[in-house]
Amino acid sequence: MKTLFSLILVALTIIPLLPFVSAQYAGIGGGGNQTLEEDLKLAREKVRASYYNPAPTPPTYLFQNPLLVIIPVIIACGGISFLIFIKSRRPSSGDENETRK
Repeated sequence: MKTLFSLILVALTIIPLLPFVSAQYAGIGGGGNQTLEEDLKLAREKVRASYYNPAPTPPTYLFQNPLLVIIPVIIACGGISFLIFIKSRRPSSGDENETRK
């Protein structure tokens, strides 16, 4: 029974990984029947297209500077963790009466 459970557990772990393992050998462009020259030609076309058609700027100024997002998140997380720390150090009203007796 233990070996059957182990085999089922191994099968459930390995089976979802099979598409990722087989995708590694599918070729550079993803198709298994493309040659290296075709992949290089496609890559050159992609680079040329991105050179002549650059990605547009982000729609809002907020996403142009990542610090405008990171700093408020750090402040909020720090404030929450500070409040949790203070609350954990301060005894509740019910605990004070029990410790004095």
